[in-house]
Amino acid sequence: MSISFGGLSSGLDTAALIDAFVGVEEARASQLEGEQSASRQQQAVVRDISDAVEALAAAAEDLDTADELRVLTASSTTDQIKVTGSSSALEGVYDISVTNLARAETSRSFGFADDTAGVLGGAGTLSITQGTDTYDIAYDNTMSLTDVAQAINDSDANVSASVLFDGSVYRLQVTSAATGTENALSFADTAGLTGLDDVAAEVVTAEDAVFTVAGTTVTRASNVVSDAIAGVTLEFLAEGVTDARIDVKVDPEAISEKMQGYVDALNAVAGQIQRQMTLVGDSASPGSLFGDRTLQMLQRDLTNLTGGSFGTNNVRLTDFGIEVNDQGEFDFDAEAFKSAVAGGTESLEELFVGASGLQAGFTELSDRYTDSVDGVLSVKDDGLQDLIDRLDDRIVRIEDSAARLRDRLTAQFTGLEERLAEINAQGSQLLAFLGSGQA
Repeated sequence: MSISFGGLSSGLDTAALIDAFVGVEEARASQLEGEQSASRQQQAVVRDISDAVEALAAAAEDLDTADELRVLTASSTTDQIKVTGSSSALEGVYDISVTNLARAETSRSFGFADDTAGVLGGAGTLSITQGTDTYDIAYDNTMSLTDVAQAINDSDANVSASVLFDGSVYRLQVTSAATGTENALSFADTAGLTGLDDVAAEVVTAEDAVFTVAGTTVTRASNVVSDAIAGVTLEFLAEGVTDARIDVKVDPEAISEKMQGYVDALNAVAGQIQRQMTLVGDSASPGSLFGDRTLQMLQRDLTNLTGGSFGTNNVRLTDFGIEVNDQGEFDFDAEAFKSAVAGGTESLEELFVGASGLQAGFTELSDRYTDSVDGVLSVKDDGLQDLIDRLDDRIVRIEDSAARLRDRLTAQFTGLEERLAEINAQGSQLLAFLGSGQA
């Protein structure tokens, strides 16, 4: 059992003395902890910038094909024709009239007094032919009309079957799931009990959509047509439409929204670099990367890339309202951009698309800086992690040394106090002895 006298015999504040000696060691650890904290802050900045560079490359990749840059809008002068355009459409105006809508064939059976089991009065096979495909549905005298309809629906026939009650009789109704004459139905009934093979069974005849584009008559099986005008899908909602007009043109607003996303990603990189390169006050704060050569190099590469010219016509970002401001970030003049692309996106495609385009440059820059093995920012991240680990090892060693020093000094001072206590006791005994001799 150890006893700490705390200076009772010597009159010294030995606890304070021990704290002072140990404090010198602990101060060294605190200094290293400060350096470690600053390194962690720098590492966080490096990782944020690396993520931003990758996001910038991804944003540029969304603009690396002509289809992605050629955002078109298609409109119709009538709400009886819906129209949508894709990037593969060609700009132009198309006059359209709709003579006939496509229809799906519907046929109905004989009328039956009820829809109970055995209502057909026998057994047979109903064959449904659509194009070159024939489907056989067996029925018997235990089935109701609903049972037969369900059997048809359970088959692979591209039709829909149901039971219709007109207030007096029940009929089995079969409708093709697809419009157009190529999807017309024909029936055969071995027992002749359904009546669907009767000529009079057909109540709606299969018809094709008939329309004209720029005076040329076109026929299609569906009312949704995507191959009459390249890159444009038409949906006919009514027939008898005349003198409708379809207008396909560049959509500057939609392209501008895409470009705004690219500029935002560009500023995420440029802004972070600029904040690190800007001195606040008289000196850089701990954890700042002010003056860091890696960031200076990235800033220079980014400036060279975004300030360059591309294509045979030396197209630049500034031609589309994108310029660097006094803060080192990029301003986007949306109106200037929309004006630049209103007549077509050829110059914008020249800027971004292809092996020598801006997007390819961003991909190369991202690979060079963020590659997990030898990317410039990845290497810096690894270097900072090594430094953090080395500092951590030194801090642990200093803290261990400080703890051992405290234990050693505590033992030494305790021993001193114990020895002084013995000396004081002996002195008291000697004085007592001398005092008794005089008496």
